[in-house]
Amino acid sequence: TQRQLDALDATRAEVARLRAKVEKRRAALALEGRSDPTNDSLTRSPRADLELRREDSPSADENQTLSLRGDVPIPIASFPDQQALSSGARPLIMPLRQPRLLFGFREDDPGDPGRLFHKGLRLGSEPGAIVYAPYDGKVVFAAPYGSFGNLLVIEHEGGGATLLAGLHSFAISVGDWIKQRTPVGVMDPDPAGQHRLNFEFRVNQVPVDPLTLIGPIVDE
Repeated sequence: TQRQLDALDATRAEVARLRAKVEKRRAALALEGRSDPTNDSLTRSPRADLELRREDSPSADENQTLSLRGDVPIPIASFPDQQALSSGARPLIMPLRQPRLLFGFREDDPGDPGRLFHKGLRLGSEPGAIVYAPYDGKVVFAAPYGSFGNLLVIEHEGGGATLLAGLHSFAISVGDWIKQRTPVGVMDPDPAGQHRLNFEFRVNQVPVDPLTLIGPIVDE
């Protein structure tokens, strides 16, 4: 819908505003000759190929929409370790608001007799529904991919990856670091179109039932 598209435009405008704020702050620090107190913690990231640069710590509201291409926003949450998960941690959120569960994890798939198991959730949405990031991470793939349609892959610090397939369009780009609840795309706005989102979560390439990792569902 137009309202949802306007919301995505507002998100992009907020990202642009945050980039400008960061650049202004970076210039001010350079003029003052100040050191960066957060650099040591950032360089402990296992991703040695990233160029880690100074960022101000954003407010809670800014965290909802922050996406700085090539930079690591502060803070980016690491995915809980196995001990925390075994203790009941449920860090993920649903990528859709008020989704309909069309098909669950590891149920027999009558539409695909060649596969015994379904590796994720198949969710039904309203036309033009906004799709949200289930957890903090880095966008490593966002493009059409065979029968998946438009596929989005988000890798999470500390392990794990989210796969979302079936989006109509993307609101992010490869290389973006994003926060949980960041709008990442929209479903097909055409009422006659396809409104099915496939949601998979993997740890070390092994599919895990997303429902075991999703916290309480709140209608926001």
